[in-house]
Amino acid sequence: MIKDELFQPCHKKVDPTAYYDACIKEACACDMEGKYLGFCTAVSVYAEACNKAGICIYWRTPELCPVFCDYYNDPDECSWHYKPCGTITSKTCSDQHIGKNFSAVLEGCYANCPENAPYLDENLMKCVNLSECTCYYNGKILQQGETTKNDCEEW
Repeated sequence: MIKDELFQPCHKKVDPTAYYDACIKEACACDMEGKYLGFCTAVSVYAEACNKAGICIYWRTPELCPVFCDYYNDPDECSWHYKPCGTITSKTCSDQHIGKNFSAVLEGCYANCPENAPYLDENLMKCVNLSECTCYYNGKILQQGETTKNDCEEW
């Protein structure tokens, strides 16, 4: 697959040879069940290199190395979608509190939050209003206004 027509647009920017060789070694080193996983990992590494070079390849299918983003879907909350070359476009709770800003283009599951709950709470993996954002502190998820006690002071 790495040397196939699907990845052809990437071949001029990222030489597939080393990735192909690694894929073959990975497949040979794994048992029968692990070959499929090794194959998917090897192809995803090449797809990521292509992605970094500015070439987005839609290579996964429901039958071949699927990513099950719909596992997170809840019709009343937000809708998760797989993107081979996505960026975080939803507002997140942590953006508001610590100023995180992601600009990397990465393969993965991305949330589309509705207008009535526009912030993704990364602790709960659901869409909420800003006033409903939680905080992760010392191994515990805290609701707004909830306090915790540590050795020195109360929060």
